[in-house]
Amino acid sequence: MQAKKIVLDFFADYILKELGIIYPEENYYQLESRLEQIREMLKLDNINQLHKIAQNSVSPKLRALLIDYATNNETSFFRDRHLFDYFKQYSSDFYKHKNRNMKIWSSACSFGQEIYSAAIMLEEALKVFPRLSYEILATDVSQRALDYASEGIYSPLHTSRGLDKQYQDSYFVSEGEQQQIKRSIRNKITFQKQNLLEPFAHLGTFDVIFCRNVLIYQPVENKTDIINRLYNQLEDDGIFILGGSESLIGLSERFHLERSGKVTYYVKDLKSKKVA
Repeated sequence: MQAKKIVLDFFADYILKELGIIYPEENYYQLESRLEQIREMLKLDNINQLHKIAQNSVSPKLRALLIDYATNNETSFFRDRHLFDYFKQYSSDFYKHKNRNMKIWSSACSFGQEIYSAAIMLEEALKVFPRLSYEILATDVSQRALDYASEGIYSPLHTSRGLDKQYQDSYFVSEGEQQQIKRSIRNKITFQKQNLLEPFAHLGTFDVIFCRNVLIYQPVENKTDIINRLYNQLEDDGIFILGGSESLIGLSERFHLERSGKVTYYVKDLKSKKVA
């Protein structure tokens, strides 16, 4: 048991250093399960062998596998449906009053369900404003997740979770027994690898930033740093969206909390100075 803990401590420390993701000991069973998946892919006998290899040198291939499998990519279409209902209304108001294209960043896009849900709402809003459009940047630290999301192909199990049939019929095409988001939508989305612990000022500014259910896995100092830098990427009149159970209380005073029905989101406090 102590030998196993040494192995799990090693990988937990490595993942914290590389990704900022905390694996507390009570969640070591999840870490062990993910390490077992990597072990099987590398055709090793046990995770002790994986540990010995990593102690000697973490190769680019092993590093990529650890990053891909350490992250929690559990998601679904229209997760927190009231948020996307609000986003559709926000988009309609945006196009009506600003008369320009919208720029959106999904900062941890996972397997793509969140950002395709947002794109569907934008497409619905644009039925009234056909001259306008949108640009979406979808980033994630996991190349495996990005490859999956960029293909936009989902099984019936995935499309049955939260996705109304009217949207399946309008925005997906059949791909064998699976369904694929239409190319016209995929072409409006740029998928790009980005670790939020690393600089991202070069990405530009956005009208909407989604950062849902990402920061909860980070230590407080990382949360504060990421939030301060995200502030700089948000347009002055933009909105910043966290997960339903997340809050900026105790982390930043640079945003104001706003509510619309059951939805909470944040806007910039323009009196705050830029943080590098």
